[in-house]
Amino acid sequence: MPLTLPTRRLVAVPGAALGLAAIAAGLTYLMYAVSPVAALGAVAGVAVAGMILARPIYGAYAGLLAVPLEVGLVRVPLVSSVTVAEVLFLLTGIAGALHMFATRGSRPAPVHVPFLGLIIVATSGFVVAHDTSAVTRITRVWLAYFFLSIVVSRASRKEVERVLLCLATAGALAGVAAIFNTGQQVVAEQGSLVAGRASAGFAHPNVLAFFLVMSFPQAIALAGRGRLVQRFGMTAAAGTIIFGLLLTLTRSALIGGAAALLVLIALPGFRRLIGIAIVCVAAFAVVNFQAIQGNSEVTVLSQRLSTVNASGLQRDPRIPIWNASPGIIAAHPIFGVGEGNFSIQAEKLDLLDPADDLPYDHAHDIFLTIAAELGLVGLAVFLAWIYMIGGVIRANLRRRDWQWPIKLSLTSAMVGMLITSFTEYPPRTNVIMATFLILVGLLAALQRLGQEEDAAAALAAAARDAADCA
Repeated sequence: MPLTLPTRRLVAVPGAALGLAAIAAGLTYLMYAVSPVAALGAVAGVAVAGMILARPIYGAYAGLLAVPLEVGLVRVPLVSSVTVAEVLFLLTGIAGALHMFATRGSRPAPVHVPFLGLIIVATSGFVVAHDTSAVTRITRVWLAYFFLSIVVSRASRKEVERVLLCLATAGALAGVAAIFNTGQQVVAEQGSLVAGRASAGFAHPNVLAFFLVMSFPQAIALAGRGRLVQRFGMTAAAGTIIFGLLLTLTRSALIGGAAALLVLIALPGFRRLIGIAIVCVAAFAVVNFQAIQGNSEVTVLSQRLSTVNASGLQRDPRIPIWNASPGIIAAHPIFGVGEGNFSIQAEKLDLLDPADDLPYDHAHDIFLTIAAELGLVGLAVFLAWIYMIGGVIRANLRRRDWQWPIKLSLTSAMVGMLITSFTEYPPRTNVIMATFLILVGLLAALQRLGQEEDAAAALAAAARDAADCA
């Protein structure tokens, strides 16, 4: 017999009261057993999780804005230490998965399929890897970020710009932290080693550099659109990010950033800005030549970049890793040594980082690392993914519309990251992998929005033709 409305209320009210009482008891326990801050944090965490569950795109906003807080670790029960940004990205991925499975006929964009294939190949590590816990940890995170990218790929026009604005703002915050928290930089071994490189709370200066390479093109693109406040704010953000990137002294990222700037030259407004900047810098350099020549930061930067030559390459500690990696690939050609297991092979071969005498975590090259850890099968899937990303970029750039500056900024970031990845392995850091997949999601979103606008225009044209014939 179905319950009447009064009966349902008699059941629901006590149930709600019991639920609230349980929550109150839990918060009271946290306040006394841990601290009042923990109780407030629990309330805030539940509120944020509910918001992300309702609107997953909010999790992408919050996660990007939290990236500069990398220095602060959040302890999550039953899970290893993770950062605030990682928690938000994981929650967004989980919410995105729930929304996707709850929506009938929902499926990922074609550009996401190869990455899912890469995750499937990575699961072979449960059979071939010595450290299966690393395989579990990485594949679990990658799967969450797969759904995070799908969430972003379904963004509306306004949501796309908000994601870009959050990324540019986060880059600016990280740049400010780099500027104000970097001490005296000291060069050693003719520029091959530099003490005091900017890291802004990130695990390594290279990680900060990767994030800044992905964020400054977005600031430049947004500086040419929107309200006057946004234009000035994003112009300042772009300058801050680029200055922070210089302070990292990461050579591959500096070269990748320069290549990204060359891509942005296609923006007419940016060309004018670059021209004005070159004239101003040249005039300032002529007037202040002696001061610039004696500036310690300029000296350190020039010495660091002077190592990008044949003699500097011979002293680079990456050379032994690059020489040994083909042997690792040849010994494990099909599925590799397992995701996250490169360090085990490096230790066997005495490939140790001179900074801390620990084995290298990766091959300092994205293609060598993928081939070593996931084998030639994984490398083939990865190359297919890169090819499909390139296809989305080409399709987007062919359509010159209001989104074109944004499309070019995303292309610029992708070019910068690709060049950086020739001597590093950015995906090893979770927030960098998440940010990269957000960029992939944005490319897919822009392609979808363009296709929807073309379809709407075609329908409107067909309706006009039908009206004319009538």
